[in-house]
Amino acid sequence: MKADLDKGLKANEALQLIVTVEDKKKYGIKNRRSIVRFLQKYLTEHMLPYSLKSFQRDNGDFFVIQNTPQ
Repeated sequence: MKADLDKGLKANEALQLIVTVEDKKKYGIKNRRSIVRFLQKYLTEHMLPYSLKSFQRDNGDFFVIQNTPQ
């Protein structure tokens, strides 16, 4: 995902990350907000103009980073 973000997103393009319960256990992640904070900090530090959305479904947590034209 980092390589894709550094490469850049075209207008109306998005990246999706899915973190399952097993992934959370494997990496010691307690909740979805931890991942959101990390991703938001990365976007801010690298001055990337992308929006971040997150939500939960039955099979895991979803994170969508998208380039929305202004």
